[in-house]
Amino acid sequence: KLFSGPALSPVSDPGDSLVAYLYWWPQEECRIQLFNANQNQHRELIPGRCLRVTDWSADGRHLLLENSLAWLPDSLPTIRIWRYSLSEDSLHQFIVRDGDVWDGSFSPDGEWVAFSSDETGTPEVYVRRVEARDGGDRISRSGGRWPQWREDGRELYFLSPKGEVLAADLTTLLSGRAPVEPRVRFSDPMGQRVSFTDAGTGFGATPDGQMFLLRPRTEDPNIALVQNWPALMERR
Repeated sequence: KLFSGPALSPVSDPGDSLVAYLYWWPQEECRIQLFNANQNQHRELIPGRCLRVTDWSADGRHLLLENSLAWLPDSLPTIRIWRYSLSEDSLHQFIVRDGDVWDGSFSPDGEWVAFSSDETGTPEVYVRRVEARDGGDRISRSGGRWPQWREDGRELYFLSPKGEVLAADLTTLLSGRAPVEPRVRFSDPMGQRVSFTDAGTGFGATPDGQMFLLRPRTEDPNIALVQNWPALMERR
């Protein structure tokens, strides 16, 4: 246990010595905090702002955040992804589209960002270059959320509305060609009880893509850890 208190969405830096998180007391206090594990100290990171942290870049220089929780003071008409520079102490809107945008995630090399947007009416997964001002390539075909990069940056995992874990080979996209059709790694082992539209994070993958975490819907208190997933594919 690193610390006590109402901490939401903790994200560690590449060196695992710092943790950025949202400190929130309902109706009383909300702030973005930074915890230094080496010094056992907390400090406010971005004064006056209340945004959920979603990722930390591999070079340790930037955070991705979002105003995704309607009860937060920084709620806006649409959900947007923000980028914070630790070296410059600056925060700006990073991804703004016609609909809501969530789930920002830097690629391991820091050159790309994956995210979800519902501008088509259904949440879909997109990828774009970090320095691009707009646009992006749609990766999912029938809905998707919570994109997770493989450690080499050449494969992206995400969750479908049906609870399927899909994988997209990004080799062609990274070389300037069209992305390939995502493939199903395995279907929902929880029987359609995974969380797809809840706020927060409902899906996670280990860097090597060999283990996945699925969060059930909010009314279900359990969590599923999927190991040996190839055996699930053999049953299909």
